[in-house]
Amino acid sequence: MPAAAGELATVGDIQAAVYNGAREGPQVKKFYHLLQEIPEQKRSRLKYFLGKLDGEAVAAGCLFASADALGFYDLVTLQDYRGRGIGRAIFHHLVGQALKSHHKHAVALAPANRQELLLEAGFFAVGEVAHYQFEP
Repeated sequence: MPAAAGELATVGDIQAAVYNGAREGPQVKKFYHLLQEIPEQKRSRLKYFLGKLDGEAVAAGCLFASADALGFYDLVTLQDYRGRGIGRAIFHHLVGQALKSHHKHAVALAPANRQELLLEAGFFAVGEVAHYQFEP
């Protein structure tokens, strides 16, 4: 499940698919392609995971490790594969990683309409984050 260094572009493709052709999608892809060029030890606090079905990458997510917390970020399943439990499986894998770690806390950033799984797992809402969109 952990994404190999050469699979970061695939993670980026899955993340970018969420934007359905919006201008942000190509920038997300570019970020992940550039990230591949950074040595893994320099980005070791950020771990990427891929969910595959029949060998095809269809979901992705990441964990970010700070001093005392693990952050769950960018959990995405491609539209055509939703509702099959693939994203849920990645999430539970990430929860397992958190439980095995030395971190005292786990945090997640999720839109209000996608918090059900987090709430079921024992997370609780502590606030809201503003979303700003840049339009040059």
